[in-house]
Amino acid sequence: MRLLMKISLEEAKNYLRVEHSEDDHLIQVMISASEELCSSILRKNLEEVTEEKEVDFFQTIVLFGTAYLYEHREEGGQESLVELLKALLSAHRRDVF
Repeated sequence: MRLLMKISLEEAKNYLRVEHSEDDHLIQVMISASEELCSSILRKNLEEVTEEKEVDFFQTIVLFGTAYLYEHREEGGQESLVELLKALLSAHRRDVF
């Protein structure tokens, strides 16, 4: 069993290929926003994810969401990102009745 670790600023910057520090705070906020979006779509806390395959998958999805937010930061709106995340996460979504 492996727990889903929070994405570090360094991991995100590496994924984004950002070498400067001017956007560090912005990237950190976008990591948190991506985690919240994924958690909301999944209808569960990301800390509940413990299966090895799922941990790697969700960490990649959080990085993807962070990259999307960073690359589209001047356009505003998250509708496209939300739809993409829903499509990627739908099989893992918790049913709520």
